[in-house]
Amino acid sequence: MWSQPFEREINSQILQGVNLSNVHAAYSLFYFSKDGVGQSLIHQLKYRGSWKTGLFLGEKLGLSIEELVRVNQLDCLIPIAMFHRKKFDRGYNQAYYIAKGLSSITGTPIRQNLIKKRKQTQSQTKLSREQRRMNVRNTFVVSDKLKKFQTIGLVDDVVTTGSTLREVCKEIINVNRSIKIIIFTIGVARIE
Repeated sequence: MWSQPFEREINSQILQGVNLSNVHAAYSLFYFSKDGVGQSLIHQLKYRGSWKTGLFLGEKLGLSIEELVRVNQLDCLIPIAMFHRKKFDRGYNQAYYIAKGLSSITGTPIRQNLIKKRKQTQSQTKLSREQRRMNVRNTFVVSDKLKKFQTIGLVDDVVTTGSTLREVCKEIINVNRSIKIIIFTIGVARIE
């Protein structure tokens, strides 16, 4: 049913430009492949109003990494923020529901308001790697409240080029240079 699982290691190509000593690990439920089951599930979650798919996938991810979360003693899970108008149009933030499913398995609390997206950006789906990087540049604001955390879980739906996660990680590290970040996503695109 699932695509091949993501190797549970940090892909330095995806996170290029981020201080990898802060990014402790990156985990994903499956490799994201065009026209695969994973793509269908992500489309249900993002474009067909099925927030319950986010809960389901978050629970599946939680079951696969439950021991890791226990060992790393995460302070909280932080879903990647959406711009408020896009969230209003969609009705929900899919990363929040993934985090909620993950939290239901691991017991790790969710903190939603530590990252904000300050402006609407163009959809990334048809952009090149460089266009994606420029599209999200300087779009996220991170709360100073992150200074009090030691280890956080950053939650998103799919990693394609890593532009969004890279930008958010840079902002988090600017606020808290000693923080450990663990990344959780549902899918990761293969880099050929």
